[in-house]
Amino acid sequence: MVVNDPEFHPGFGPRADQSIAHELLGYLAAQLGRSPELYRDYSRRPQTRTDHPLELAALRGLRVPARDDVPMMVELAVRGSRI
Repeated sequence: MVVNDPEFHPGFGPRADQSIAHELLGYLAAQLGRSPELYRDYSRRPQTRTDHPLELAALRGLRVPARDDVPMMVELAVRGSRI
């Protein structure tokens, strides 16, 4: 889940010790056709917070950056800084 809130870093969801506003949780649950209560404690289990994002990334062909990716990442950062 990506939360658009200044309290969170863009692209990251809330930490395990943070709660989600009931309205936001209700909005997201309604899009999935589920009860908000199903998701209230979803990310409290550490294995869920780590396993599910990795599974989703694998399904999309994404991976964690490796040492070999650093030169490309630096080059992209330099290009981005020139915009």
